[in-house]
Amino acid sequence: MSTEPARTEAIRLELLKVRERYAEHNPRSQLAHKEAIAYFPGGSTRSVLRNLPFPLTLAGGQGSKVWDIDGHEYFDCLGDYSAALLGHSNSQVAEIVSSTLAGGVSLGGRNTIETSLAKSLRSRFDSMELMRFTSSGTEANIIAIAATRAFANRSKVLVFSGAFHGALLNFSGESEALNVPFSFIRSIYNDVPQLERTITKHSRDLAAVIIEPMLNSAGCIVARTDFLEEVRRLTAQFEIPLIFDEVVTSRLYFGGLQRKMGIRPEITTLGKYLGGGLNFGAVGGRAEIMSRFDMDGPDALVHSGTFNNNVLTMAAAREVLNIYGEKEAVALNNHGDCLRETLNGIALKTDSSLSFTGVGSMMQAHMRKGTIERPYSMQLNELLLREIFYLFMLEMGVWIGRRGLITLSLPIITDRTGVLVDAVEAFISTYRSFLRG
Repeated sequence: MSTEPARTEAIRLELLKVRERYAEHNPRSQLAHKEAIAYFPGGSTRSVLRNLPFPLTLAGGQGSKVWDIDGHEYFDCLGDYSAALLGHSNSQVAEIVSSTLAGGVSLGGRNTIETSLAKSLRSRFDSMELMRFTSSGTEANIIAIAATRAFANRSKVLVFSGAFHGALLNFSGESEALNVPFSFIRSIYNDVPQLERTITKHSRDLAAVIIEPMLNSAGCIVARTDFLEEVRRLTAQFEIPLIFDEVVTSRLYFGGLQRKMGIRPEITTLGKYLGGGLNFGAVGGRAEIMSRFDMDGPDALVHSGTFNNNVLTMAAAREVLNIYGEKEAVALNNHGDCLRETLNGIALKTDSSLSFTGVGSMMQAHMRKGTIERPYSMQLNELLLREIFYLFMLEMGVWIGRRGLITLSLPIITDRTGVLVDAVEAFISTYRSFLRG
């Protein structure tokens, strides 16, 4: 047997052992999964939670900690995939939601909170001249695309391979059968020549270009500044509306990555953390485009939604903005940058095939060396090691995403991220032979 197949087999056997330990340590989660299979396809109503041999069932959370039904406590370095920015059970949001609940919900009319929330959002994201609220980031992105198609009177939309703009706008390489049936044209992230060719070729048909300034699901891959500047230049040249999907990345800088990178899009979408744990989405942008939603105007776009101005979400979102100000955004994201630098330094010092990409308070582990600028297909060893990494982190009491995603929350600033650093060092030490080369 040659060296590489032998190494792959050794990694595979180790993964089986780690899975066995996982199953032994989490019998109640295993039973919960078996029960759930009778009601949910695959035992879950959220695809990202899939895990072999079964996912953990969480019982609760407080601050930067979560615990499962088997009694294990974890240092939460996932933050519900970026949604739990404030940590768990934030007392200020809980108090606001409770007092709002006492005043009545599902009122069926305008409420006293939505305008002040819109004012706060526009003060932070000044590209959102006019806006609409939605029930999710997915809905916000669908509305953004539909609005630009109507505005531009064109049909096609440029997307980037590896992007994820919601469950119905998934270009990550997984099944796309659920995607809304718009006409999509693809380009390659961080590839300026390909971008120029694609936009120039299809400029007359493009209603919009939609982009994440950091590809989240593809591995926290950050757009180069020159690439985003070229996206902006070309879309302006051909009068193509630019949509910035900042559902995730708006937390990475005060005013989002659009402000940090100096790019002003026609449309911005928001969601995730802004609901303070409740469902929330927003789409906003240039008044000329967004005014099409004015029901008193000609050819008005109808955007109804029972929960568009849900008072609980409106109140929670306004409180999130009060809590997460510029000072807090700077502190949290500087903390994340320092942590990522530390983790990459450890990997470099030990000559390990491990690296961490991202910006600010979000990052992802990759089982390879070198600069990562675009999505890639993982080799078998990378897939196996990524799962070992996830299960090993759980053994060390650290809660991360199965794909290696790490998302920091505000309580982490005052808690010890050294727990995560120690866990990564232990992983490298334990699996040094697998991480060489």
